[in-house]
Amino acid sequence: MDAVVHALEGAVAPMSCFVDDIAEGAKVLCSHHDDGELCATKLLWMRVQGGVLEALQRTTLAELVAFSQRETPQLQIGTHA
Repeated sequence: MDAVVHALEGAVAPMSCFVDDIAEGAKVLCSHHDDGELCATKLLWMRVQGGVLEALQRTTLAELVAFSQRETPQLQIGTHA
């Protein structure tokens, strides 16, 4: 799914100011700081982006189709039994 999302949507960025600039050696840039100043939340958003990319890379279109055709109870996220 990583290739599909990238082709349809472009680079995955968790925040609009978060830019992954492949041309500059895959650096993560912040559009708010062009003077080299560090973004206070950059580490958090890098981890979020990494998690999203990892999930996309682990997921196939076939898995999504199979999941959508199942007739089992829906997945409940965030609930504990």
